[in-house]
Amino acid sequence: MPSSKTRFVDMMTIFPQSCILTGIGNAKGQDKALDLGFSIPDYGQVYVSARGMAWLARQFEYISKEEAEEQLEEIHAELKTAKKRIQELQNALSHVPETIEGVINGIKHLSDNAINELAGVTSSGNAGSDTVDSEN
Repeated sequence: MPSSKTRFVDMMTIFPQSCILTGIGNAKGQDKALDLGFSIPDYGQVYVSARGMAWLARQFEYISKEEAEEQLEEIHAELKTAKKRIQELQNALSHVPETIEGVINGIKHLSDNAINELAGVTSSGNAGSDTVDSEN
């Protein structure tokens, strides 16, 4: 828990007036700095600049808002592509029952013909006295 003296400041005003993590001092147009509210003997006041906080965040694998938005856009694009592919596969799968039914009917027809030939029965009735009238 930060001390009650910790605060954001526009300018690092107490010596050494630089970030303890990066060593970078005040600069024109800089972001706020975090004044941790204490001094280290023989060093001075402890500040962490925005650049130092960004470095620290990366060390803990946190990402900036901009990086998060970029990654989110990439994920949305991948999701859109995946949804499109899912729709294509669903359309292809919708034809599978008809295809299977056609294959099964073809196998039935071939089976009937094979059984009739083995029994010596033809569909024209020429192979013997026993004729089978098959219905498909």
